[in-house]
Amino acid sequence: MRNFIQYVIGGLGFGGIYALAALGLVLIHKTSGVVNFAFGAMATVTTLVLWSLLVHAGLAFAVAWLVAVVCAAGIGALTEVVLLRRVERSPVLVQIVLTLGLLILIEGLAGTIWGYAPKSIPQVVPGNPVSVASFLITPNDL
Repeated sequence: MRNFIQYVIGGLGFGGIYALAALGLVLIHKTSGVVNFAFGAMATVTTLVLWSLLVHAGLAFAVAWLVAVVCAAGIGALTEVVLLRRVERSPVLVQIVLTLGLLILIEGLAGTIWGYAPKSIPQVVPGNPVSVASFLITPNDL
């Protein structure tokens, strides 16, 4: 039972990330009318930009995060203006094929630029885990 509760505590942090991703998908669909299957790949590229700025450029987390958000906004705006506006009145199948093609393109470019090896963002909030009723909660989970 103890392990189960510990997994639930850790899973809530990951669940929050998944909820934010789902909210992003819904927001894009409601504003543009297009289901963007490339949204996950765009989020991945933003994360890889953040990783590059932290690991290779040595920027502070707040600065790197702001630059990554600006890059994400730029990628999203470019995608909206160049691609999605042109298909918003097209049949749904055309929209799906376009965004799936964009997904494949972005994933291929990301793999070419950053490689396929797993990467890890350095710990954002330093410190030791907090013990609450014999369960450990990391500062990042908080």
